[in-house]
Amino acid sequence: HLSKYKPTAAWYRGEPEEAAPEADNDSPQELNNFEPPGDTVESSSSLKRILRIACPSLLAFICFCILLIPVIIVLAHIRNLQPDDQIVVRYNDRKEVINGPQTTVVNPFTKREWRKAIKVAPLDYVVVKDEFTSRWRTEGGPSLMFLGAHEVVNSTRPKILLRKGQYLRFVDRETGKERVATGPQSVVPGPWEVWPDGIQQALVVRENSAVVVIDRATGVKKLVDQPGMFVPDMNEEVVREQQVIRIFPFESVVVQDGRGALSVHSGNDTSGLGKDFFLPAYSEVVQMEWSAFSEPKVGEPQIISKEIVTVIDSRPRRSFFQYDTRTVDGVNLRIDGAVFWQIADVAKFIPVTKDPPGDVWYHARSSLIEIVSALTFSAFMDDLNAVGDAALAGSRSDDFYFERGLEINSIEILRFECVDENTARNLRLIIEGSVQRLNDLERQEGINDAEEAQLKSQSELEKQREALVKVRSNNSLLKATAEGSAEGLSQATADALILSKISGSVPSQQDGLDILTLHYRLRGQNERTRSLGKTKGTLVFSRDSLGLNFGEL
Repeated sequence: HLSKYKPTAAWYRGEPEEAAPEADNDSPQELNNFEPPGDTVESSSSLKRILRIACPSLLAFICFCILLIPVIIVLAHIRNLQPDDQIVVRYNDRKEVINGPQTTVVNPFTKREWRKAIKVAPLDYVVVKDEFTSRWRTEGGPSLMFLGAHEVVNSTRPKILLRKGQYLRFVDRETGKERVATGPQSVVPGPWEVWPDGIQQALVVRENSAVVVIDRATGVKKLVDQPGMFVPDMNEEVVREQQVIRIFPFESVVVQDGRGALSVHSGNDTSGLGKDFFLPAYSEVVQMEWSAFSEPKVGEPQIISKEIVTVIDSRPRRSFFQYDTRTVDGVNLRIDGAVFWQIADVAKFIPVTKDPPGDVWYHARSSLIEIVSALTFSAFMDDLNAVGDAALAGSRSDDFYFERGLEINSIEILRFECVDENTARNLRLIIEGSVQRLNDLERQEGINDAEEAQLKSQSELEKQREALVKVRSNNSLLKATAEGSAEGLSQATADALILSKISGSVPSQQDGLDILTLHYRLRGQNERTRSLGKTKGTLVFSRDSLGLNFGEL
């Protein structure tokens, strides 16, 4: 019965209320006529009083419980995060991350994921991908890296080490931008950066070297000649490396700039040491194609070729030539020789000609042919030097060389030969006879020189012999003098002794000397007589020597 009772608003106000019909399966009319028994009404009143007293306390308890539950929930979801802790909070439409160190309250009605921060080593870097936006990024160590809400680690890679003097050019495949990293350092590339050229060595610019670079953004070139290590910027590209151009005092170089203007760099300065310069960025050395004439060999044609010349030498030059010409009497000749010339003014010949050797060769040919064609063959052979001098004078008679800044010094004919076979044979015989005469003359001169040398040597020998005889004679004289002096001294001593002994027997000293003289004369005659007696020859006496006079007989 109580279970079917529902309190009304009057009941809550403490007012008497009408009896409610019993809810059963009876008809509505019966329910309206239902009256509860007496004991039931008393029970109902007691219950009302109990509920009226307990209801406020119950409501307060219920409210307290309602307030306590959130506090418990909040306290239960307080989290203390360490420095390397991270919480990923998943909502229905998004994700969030909470990074340590901190103390935070986590939403209890979301899903949560705990993960640690990534420790990146000092020599490594990490490639991270955001799965929500598909964006990539890199982060280098050393660091404690917290990932984003939607980020995952793709890979861990070593940093790129650049030493001193090295550089690396990065190209971002996403934006197309470039950047240049120079050493020494450890480089962390971007997620989309590549380095197609690899690690490159910085260019060393010395006092004798330079670098020409171009800015790809503006197209402007510049020359870098400051000594040191050169690393191009992100938009710069090395066009070329060049060495300093050294020119000696006798050399010159023609340079053409970007507008086509020509300028001459000459080494003929006041110091006498030459000149050094770097080629500007938009300039280039003019290359000229000059004719080259080989030295003709006997019986072979001269070879004419081309050579590339960049440095102009102003010293005297020699160009060989081989010209075919005809004398006035119809003898066809092939003349070999050389033209000596030099460049006097480089600035003059540059706008006029690009082949000075060719101009000299062809102009000298016209002058020499003009001279030879006016001579007979015999006149040509008489004096070849005169023919060369006449050709030189003819070449100098006009302004051809002056207009080109050239000077011709001499034209020399070295040899010639006849083109016609019969004439060549006769000329060969004449030449052979002349050569034979020259050889004979040289041979005779050699014989004469040998005889002259022999006579000179014999004369010198005789002079030496004469000197020897004189020396021997002097020696003999000296020896004889010495021996005679010694013998004379001994004889004088003996004579003095004899004179002293006979001085008392003779009247005077003169008589003693006469006696001594007679003694030596007789001894000499005895010696001669003894010598004649020892010989086997015949002794012949003249009449005068014996003192005979046959006329008296």
